[in-house]
Amino acid sequence: MYGLLGDVLMRTPILNEIKKNYPNSEIFVFVDPIGKQVLKLNPNVTEVIVTDRTKKNRLKYIFNKIKTQLKIYSLNLDLFIDLYGSGSAIKMVKLSGVKYRLGFSNWKVWSTNNIQIQEINDNVFENPFHYTNRLYKILSFLDIQFKQLDTKPFIYSQESTDKSIQEYLRSFQKDNTYIISLGSGGLEKLLELERVYELIQFIYDEYQLIPSIVLNPGQEFLQEEMIKNYLEPNNIDYIRLKSLNIEEVVSLMKWSKFIIVPDTGLYHIAVSVGIPIFSVFAFSNPELVKPSSGITQIYFEPTNNKDPFGLPLGTNKVLMSELKDSFKSFYTQLK
Repeated sequence: MYGLLGDVLMRTPILNEIKKNYPNSEIFVFVDPIGKQVLKLNPNVTEVIVTDRTKKNRLKYIFNKIKTQLKIYSLNLDLFIDLYGSGSAIKMVKLSGVKYRLGFSNWKVWSTNNIQIQEINDNVFENPFHYTNRLYKILSFLDIQFKQLDTKPFIYSQESTDKSIQEYLRSFQKDNTYIISLGSGGLEKLLELERVYELIQFIYDEYQLIPSIVLNPGQEFLQEEMIKNYLEPNNIDYIRLKSLNIEEVVSLMKWSKFIIVPDTGLYHIAVSVGIPIFSVFAFSNPELVKPSSGITQIYFEPTNNKDPFGLPLGTNKVLMSELKDSFKSFYTQLK
């Protein structure tokens, strides 16, 4: 399960389904460092094994890959499933020596040792385009009966962390707040800050709600620019959130009214927590990740460009009047 925060989260329903159908199984998960933060409290996982695949130091990169491969041999696995599907992961699985192996390549399932395949009708999936629904097809190899499929991710926080974050929020002495995240893995997925500010100002004027602004790791400048260039000059009240780890973000969402977030890993955390979400998809098509339940409003303006699945891509040049109307509809659902 290598990949970024959202990649790992979208694959957690697979772990849940395997453990539910095979309760005595032990599940060892290989992840990048961010994956450990997602899975460290997951009750379905026996052990989280981190591989540092950073290529800055070539020797260290090779050493870490060899170390991971030796760990695989030592576990004496019965089955190895590749839910990542890249060249390096496929090679790792092939070199594992494990008798039964499953994986994806270009979204097509492959297997070894003539594992019997059940035919899965696409009608089983409420949204056949959703990434997790596509991944669910791998379970057809495991004699798992499909009755109801849920794409909701799984992520957890400890009670002690929940209490700590609750106290942190109380220290601001404001209860008319919401969370807004400005960052994403790809800048092409983001609206211009000026447009985001217009939405914040609209919410502030119309509903007297104060933004709690997430500090996105690696994109800290977004929080700073929003505050210095837009909020403070226009006397908009705000909360500047400190740097939080993944578990603390999970807790933060539990105590919040709703979140405004682009297509990013925090979007998938919000889906997992069940917090109401208002999201602007400025590039990827929301059909790939939108949840099947909960209060979720996704604003998306399609273009003539298509993604690899044939779905329209979006644009960050949105119409503010329509964006504000979309938020009004979302807020009506909340009330």
